[in-house]
Amino acid sequence: MHEETVAGVPLPVLVAITAAVAAVLDTEPGRVAIRSVRPVAGPAAGAGNWAVAGRMQQHLSRLQPLRRGW
Repeated sequence: MHEETVAGVPLPVLVAITAAVAAVLDTEPGRVAIRSVRPVAGPAAGAGNWAVAGRMQQHLSRLQPLRRGW
């Protein structure tokens, strides 16, 4: 079975990453907050989505002190 890819990345992985990014971005400029992260359907659903969202939260939380001017 041949899986569709974009730039060598499997399409379900890109969908999961896109969903995670959309879930963590807030509408206020310069502010990022975790909202609800829902696993996507299909092969990409499951623990992988939560792991990606968790890593993004760690990286994005480092931006908060910069926003407060620390």
